[in-house]
Amino acid sequence: MPVHEFFRLAIRMASELAALHAHGAIHQDLRPSSVLFDAATGELALVTPPAAERRVPALSEDSLPYVSPEQTGQMNRPIDCRSDLYSLGVVFYQLLAGRLPFEAEDAVGWLHCHVARQPRPLDQVRPSLPRPLTDIVGKLLAKLPDHRYQSAPGLRHDLERCLRDWNEHGMIAAFPLGERDLSEELQKIEKALGPSLTAWQALRLST
Repeated sequence: MPVHEFFRLAIRMASELAALHAHGAIHQDLRPSSVLFDAATGELALVTPPAAERRVPALSEDSLPYVSPEQTGQMNRPIDCRSDLYSLGVVFYQLLAGRLPFEAEDAVGWLHCHVARQPRPLDQVRPSLPRPLTDIVGKLLAKLPDHRYQSAPGLRHDLERCLRDWNEHGMIAAFPLGERDLSEELQKIEKALGPSLTAWQALRLST
């Protein structure tokens, strides 16, 4: 997928995921077939499974290439919005590379890949991609939830910054990822205490 088309699609996907998470739901089965996109109108919607409301993980054979490490049951980690962000990272990788970040022949192989293997670096698969973009995808695919983006709005902010640079300069300058990235907990604290609360203040209040 061309870079400019990817950014527009990725920003819409991050926005839809942010709206879902804002309602306290987790998708838990994000994959290409979960995304309805009309290229003619630019409209995009997520197909949300019933499990999103119940917060009950459900794995199917088609889901296995996209599940997060914590969804495998092999990690002592809760499933939260960051699990969806990992799955979104797999979708992003596939859109940009034309292939999945992992290959496996059965369920055991897929679960092992998500827990223990590192994907082939995206810039090795497609060297022409801007480095900030490959770093964003790499951050989404981090094994530990704490090392990923903590929120869909934080991801969307970085994607929008990349798109502005790309449109204005035809390139993307390096920048620190996650500058506007707050976890769900910190977002709730910030919202409760008002717009003047900084992320650093919210972090201190939560600890």
